[in-house]
Amino acid sequence: MANEKTIHHTVEIVHTHKWSGLCISSFIVSLFGIIFCFIPIVNIFGLILELVALILGIAGVIYTNRNEAMQGKGLGIAGIIISCICILIVIFIDVLFVSLFAH
Repeated sequence: MANEKTIHHTVEIVHTHKWSGLCISSFIVSLFGIIFCFIPIVNIFGLILELVALILGIAGVIYTNRNEAMQGKGLGIAGIIISCICILIVIFIDVLFVSLFAH
């Protein structure tokens, strides 16, 4: 028994986290939508971008909640918030624009 050698192996588990492409896309598309949401006639294009960003953000947040290995939930939430604010701005500017030229 004195000749026995004890060998200890250590195993390191590395968790790799992937970023959610839906959340990143939501954030980037919502930032592009900000550019167009303040221009009265062109803001319809911004509204379309913000609706796409909203859908991507909701899908991305749901996906990251279900999959613990995914990161980027914060970007998805930021994309949702920016999209909602810009959609309200587009509606406000369009109502204001129409009311100015209706009289």
